[in-house]
Amino acid sequence: MTSDKKHSWSNVAQTRGVPVLTWGVLTNGVCQSTFDCSSGEIYRASFAIALEARAAAAVANITFAYA
Repeated sequence: MTSDKKHSWSNVAQTRGVPVLTWGVLTNGVCQSTFDCSSGEIYRASFAIALEARAAAAVANITFAYA
């Protein structure tokens, strides 16, 4: 393996705690069989969590930056 590949592999082997946002699709059928709830329930829960996070950030005087 070349030296530049070895260096980049170290970033995978030893993570730096960088948050990652991914996009995907969870169908209602998958949600029902895996999580025993609907995709709508998961969406509503994630929306509620996001609202709570924004409220907590406002109290702590933290602003969100959007790309």
